[in-house]
Amino acid sequence: MAAKSQPARLQGEKSVLLEHITAHGHQLYYLRDCLLPCLILQVSVRERGREEMGPLELTVLRLVDHGVGDLITLARLTGLAERTVARILAEKEGESLVFRDGPYATLTSLGEQVADEGVPMRRVRRALRYCALNQQLLPAEAYHRDIHTGPALRENNLKFRDIIAEPEQVSLSGLAAERISNPVAVGLSDETAAIEEVEDYEPGFQEARLAISGRRRPEQAWLVWEHAIQPYALEQVHPLVQAFDPEQSTWRNGPTCREAIETAFHDSGAVVPDGLQLDGNGMPFVVVTEADEHWLGQRLGPEQPWILLAGTRQLQPIPISRYPMRDALQGHTLRVSVENEALEADIETLRSLANAIDAYHRIPPGEREYGSVRQMLEKNWTPEELERAGQLVRKLDVRKLRRWFESE
Repeated sequence: MAAKSQPARLQGEKSVLLEHITAHGHQLYYLRDCLLPCLILQVSVRERGREEMGPLELTVLRLVDHGVGDLITLARLTGLAERTVARILAEKEGESLVFRDGPYATLTSLGEQVADEGVPMRRVRRALRYCALNQQLLPAEAYHRDIHTGPALRENNLKFRDIIAEPEQVSLSGLAAERISNPVAVGLSDETAAIEEVEDYEPGFQEARLAISGRRRPEQAWLVWEHAIQPYALEQVHPLVQAFDPEQSTWRNGPTCREAIETAFHDSGAVVPDGLQLDGNGMPFVVVTEADEHWLGQRLGPEQPWILLAGTRQLQPIPISRYPMRDALQGHTLRVSVENEALEADIETLRSLANAIDAYHRIPPGEREYGSVRQMLEKNWTPEELERAGQLVRKLDVRKLRRWFESE
């Protein structure tokens, strides 16, 4: 199976994120690639072997554990030939379970654990990525994105990315066995018993997507890697929680962010008399008073069209993060409200329709009251309402909803 392209992967991450924060009753305030301070650890890991420990091998180890270390005594107590005992000791020495000093054998610390637990163990070296902010191992999905060390941190790595500041001190408490409930989820094997020793480390910066969400204001930060989402306190990314700067240039000698966004609205057929504004949290928003069909049906790349994103005096707008270009928004999200009675009625009709269809698909198939979306719509909407919605869907070419009206 071919690997996903970067745009497809990023859009997939955003869809997972939006579903996650919506479940918390939040809306998105900020979304941008970032570089997260972390440690690249070389660690010694104790793993359980997949094979079973033979009863004779375990008997020999437990006798050695009780102080029986010479070959002749071990052979006599086990009833085995001396050459067989010698072979078992040699194998266990190769597995770092036994240490032999001349004719006598003793157990290593790993050998003692095997004798106690009765299962095979081995010690292996692993490379892990550890977050310097929350003192936890990064999820396995983080390994699909690059990590940069000092010499490799070039200008092209920083483009469109924020660098989250490193903490003064980093605790390695996140390596304790009780903190690792699912080894596979953090890049270890499912045979992992414990991380025993950090042999070496190197500081670096891990690529991730930083999101900030909240109900009415920024409340929670998240770091996102594909479908793995980790919560972070706002204070941990505080330098990035700052007001949008509308007067910042989008590029060298280019228009300001305000000019770029206002021009994009004007050119697409929307009237924004008061221009770009900032709310009490310093977040950008605009109010559209008039707009043509081109603007209402305009798709924003992988985003939905405006008619499914814009708010009204009755509906909260759905924040967007790609308009008209990501550097113009500086990673923040933009909210667009419409104050025009005719347009508001159309927006509320199609957003209600989209919400009803989304809610239907969230119900497990075996628990749905209706056998299809069409049956659900015909039961809960009047023929006149469906006719009006169908006209809007076709006129504005709303792809998300078009299939439900194509049979008419």
